[in-house]
Amino acid sequence: MKTKRIFACILSLFVLLSVACFLVGCVDEEEPAEKSNVAVMISQTKSGDMDKFWMVPADEDSLDIELECGAQYEFYVHKLNFRDHPDMGDIWFGYSPLSSDIEVNIDYYFLASYGKWVGRYYIEEYRGEYKVIIDIGETVFGKPKRIELHITVI
Repeated sequence: MKTKRIFACILSLFVLLSVACFLVGCVDEEEPAEKSNVAVMISQTKSGDMDKFWMVPADEDSLDIELECGAQYEFYVHKLNFRDHPDMGDIWFGYSPLSSDIEVNIDYYFLASYGKWVGRYYIEEYRGEYKVIIDIGETVFGKPKRIELHITVI
């Protein structure tokens, strides 16, 4: 009699664990949301003063710009938009390097007379061809993005 009770307890425990394992195995895990392409608004300063804004859509990665000679120019990431995000697709988020977890690197290059791209700290006041490469790191909502600005100073 005691043996039958022990056997029934073990059998019922085994059945209970089997059902629990089956139910836990059937839970659908949420797949992480796909990250959005990033649209970027870039601000331009002319000799230290805010001058213009340029918008690079999410599906583009380059922009051709003509600038006048006689001033120094710098470019900054001004705002970001996660176009494909279901809740935030119509919102532009301001970007500040001091308060943001998003990594942004901006490199300036000048096309020298001997045909090589030479690194610079900004776009100089001289005529010529310049290239600005803006690398935006991966964000919680967006994919990483690389933008090339092809600039002609006339």
